[in-house]
Amino acid sequence: FLSEERDVWIKGKTLGYGFGGDAFEIREAATGEKLSELAAGQWCKISRSGGRWFIKAVGGMGIWPGEAAAGCDVLRFESRQGHTGVETACLIKSVSAGKGADWRGYRGSLRLAARGADRFAVVNYVDIEDYLLGVVGSEVYSDWPESVLEAQSIASRSYAFYYKQCRSNSRSAGNNCWDIGSDQGSQVYGGVSKEHIRVSQAVKRTSGIVLTYGSVSERKLFPAYYSAVCGGHTQDAAAVFGESIEPLRGCECGYCRMSAPSGRYRWADVSIAKSVVNERLLKKYPHLNELGRIVDVGVARRSDYGRVTLILLRGAKGIERRLKAEDFRLAVNSGKSQLLSSWYDIVD
Repeated sequence: FLSEERDVWIKGKTLGYGFGGDAFEIREAATGEKLSELAAGQWCKISRSGGRWFIKAVGGMGIWPGEAAAGCDVLRFESRQGHTGVETACLIKSVSAGKGADWRGYRGSLRLAARGADRFAVVNYVDIEDYLLGVVGSEVYSDWPESVLEAQSIASRSYAFYYKQCRSNSRSAGNNCWDIGSDQGSQVYGGVSKEHIRVSQAVKRTSGIVLTYGSVSERKLFPAYYSAVCGGHTQDAAAVFGESIEPLRGCECGYCRMSAPSGRYRWADVSIAKSVVNERLLKKYPHLNELGRIVDVGVARRSDYGRVTLILLRGAKGIERRLKAEDFRLAVNSGKSQLLSSWYDIVD
């Protein structure tokens, strides 16, 4: 999942030293019916309004300028693959941001999936190894040691396959058409713009390798959660995600002290007004309105090594409620006032 839009500019591009004349097509995903064809480099505007798709050509010929059938939920944009071995990318830009050079490019194909009458999701369908080219370069620097790039490739591949497996098992017919997001809520995926030759080599060297645990006869795939800095001790996955995973139990780490950026291994005090804490918590968790005004925030529970795992909230009506520390942290954070982890003390 890349984004949700009302309108997008879209075009196809040939990567590297391929043939410049490759064509791209727009089809109905369900029936495969071809709606239009564009030459590489020609762009068009695709919009959704009143339950219909509108496709408008901008320069060039060969584009169907009408509107798609009202019953069509998903459009497919992809290369016609007229030349074997030619690498292509689909490029998009939100209309709201204006047309220009700041395109976002992705390998594979795009699906534009209706989300109501006037909005649609932009989804990139891409091979896992090609997907990793845009993930590893987004999550770590491409000039870091080869072993780091390889480790990140394996962790990211494991994470993606795990969530693809979860989505495949739980997704009902027609309910969303993607397996994983593209921001920090999943893994950051920057597409073609984040590719680098050193990343490509690391992904290729680790091709097909994922992380599993358990007995030989019952190997289990797991989401290989990772973070930039652990502060000297990793967090137990159960405290953050609610699931106990044997390889992701908290453990001591002697490496972050040497590698963490300044101000991250131990971070400075953060001050947030009580009125702001109230506003953000009640907006994020409406059920907490039963507390009335929140008058006290305290630590209800810590892990053995000091991280807060549970927050106690006390309201003006005398009611108390508990909230997972990670949920509290994410709710009250802002761009200027960041709780960088759940390892802290609270001072009134």
